[in-house]
Amino acid sequence: DPVYIKVMAGEYDYLYQVTSFVIVHQNDLELYESSGSTITLVTCYPRLYYDHRILITAKLIGEKRIIM
Repeated sequence: DPVYIKVMAGEYDYLYQVTSFVIVHQNDLELYESSGSTITLVTCYPRLYYDHRILITAKLIGEKRIIM
């Protein structure tokens, strides 16, 4: 099933669709600049040990201006 992430920033809501989920060792973590509109969420794993990182990458699929 598709997974979506909604980011609210200022006057805009941004909708991202998750494109990848990967677990890497903390020493293998590399973040890089992408050519598109993407976000990467990073968190520690596993609970209480924290020697790995979960990376969730998502691409921008929509934006909406919030009218206040």
